[in-house]
Amino acid sequence: METSWEVCHKVGGIHTVLTGRAEEMMLRHDGQILFIGPLPTDGSLPEEFEPAEVPFLSEWSAHTALPFRYQIGTWRLPSRPPVLLVSYEVTEEARNAFYYTLWEQYGICSDKGFDDYPQAVSFSMNVADVMASLYDFFRSERALVAIFNEWTVGAAMLRLKECCPKLPTIFITHATTLGRSLASNGKELYRYFDQYDEKIMAAELNVEAKHGVERAAARSASLFATVSDVTARECQRFFGVDPVVLPNGFPLFGEAERARFARQRNGVRERILRTVSALYGVDLSPETLISLTSGRYEYHNKGYDLVIDTLYNLQEKALPLPWVPIFAVPAWVAKPRADLQKMLQTSFSVPGTAMQVPCLTHWLHNFDTDTLTQALIRFINSGATPKGIYPLFIPCYLDGKDGIFDTPYYDFAAACDLTLFPSYYEPWGYTPHESLALGVPTVSSSLAGFGVAMEALLGRTNGSIENGVAVITRSDGNRTEAVEAIADNVQYIASLSQAQRNEIAQRATELASYTDWAHFYDRYQEQIDRLLSAQ
Repeated sequence: METSWEVCHKVGGIHTVLTGRAEEMMLRHDGQILFIGPLPTDGSLPEEFEPAEVPFLSEWSAHTALPFRYQIGTWRLPSRPPVLLVSYEVTEEARNAFYYTLWEQYGICSDKGFDDYPQAVSFSMNVADVMASLYDFFRSERALVAIFNEWTVGAAMLRLKECCPKLPTIFITHATTLGRSLASNGKELYRYFDQYDEKIMAAELNVEAKHGVERAAARSASLFATVSDVTARECQRFFGVDPVVLPNGFPLFGEAERARFARQRNGVRERILRTVSALYGVDLSPETLISLTSGRYEYHNKGYDLVIDTLYNLQEKALPLPWVPIFAVPAWVAKPRADLQKMLQTSFSVPGTAMQVPCLTHWLHNFDTDTLTQALIRFINSGATPKGIYPLFIPCYLDGKDGIFDTPYYDFAAACDLTLFPSYYEPWGYTPHESLALGVPTVSSSLAGFGVAMEALLGRTNGSIENGVAVITRSDGNRTEAVEAIADNVQYIASLSQAQRNEIAQRATELASYTDWAHFYDRYQEQIDRLLSAQ
């Protein structure tokens, strides 16, 4: 039994972890797995969820009466793993009673739980009750293990431990609440890492309750795990616990998918370049260099600020090709630009007049205050376009129906020449991992779990992208050097012939084969077997 707020509900990287790992789990465990996720309160069902008959759940449901709504079905993945969506509606009286239990037993002050904390605890309460019911129903005929991802379901594990103390539990933190909060709020996480007092900082950053749940879950689980050596260090420092490291894998693309990417590549590139030509009023050749930076909207943590600095760096140098640096970062999007849509539906001539705000493909609700938009406008106003640099901000998910490109993310990314992910805070980093699997060379950083894993596999990359991935050195004091390293890799890729780029792309694909779930799930299997053998 595994639970997460991101079951059939895409928020961030954990969704990628679960969807990739689910396929390997179904294979290894002969389909005997169950994912438990949130049931929307408005009566709708997630697009990724399909109501379906699941025999073992139907058997359980026929003999079970729970005081909240749930829905049985499967996840719309190739292996169709069973899913139970659970309501997160509880009475205020019941939630307050559980808050008291958390305080009494673990010292967690839930009155300091802000933002999504009450919602997460409500979901956790119902998840724990479902798992307890399943455990009571099935424990006489099969062994069970319960897996919990992130603090958002940490309270479920704490509640479950009280009523089912013999049920083996695994708690996985994919990023510590305190580490992410310190980094997001401009604190120098690494320079003063050993000096921070976790209680004082949790209070200052208003994450006391979340940090408390996470710490208690880490210390109470049968097995506590995290995804990288980077985050393991945070766990040791903030929780006083040594976690097991269970790195994230990524499923390799099949032959049919790779053939589709290759077949569509020129068409996707043409769509990208035509869009940029319409926005900037320029004629771009098919050889134009296209880079991609994508991920959650964490301007500093994800290294978007360093990529912006790289634009300025390369503005002062002579790139041999025009460069379109793309930022695909979901923001507070309002709608696709009607003027751009109309232009793309017609035959327009270039060179022509640049459109208003040429770096933006969709209008935003918060245009005047959006950090990335305003940074790109300042860059354009500094004289970028005469130097052949044409930045593009796509502030929405590339889900195949965005209204401008209408191309799914993987098809879009596969058409790019390189990707840039110089993260400051990144417990793992799926975006560069996905890039390798797509055969697109990538830049990661020494502060990203994935970057550290690549250096362990390859040895030091010395910041060079020749083998498919460049791991640049980042710290709290080397911003200039890090920007220079990113710029060097952009220049290097721009200087290569297409045949030379193809060689690097092949090395990237080969490197990805060492990091798929078929390899990395062995570590999960080993820990699950160990827990069950101890029963």
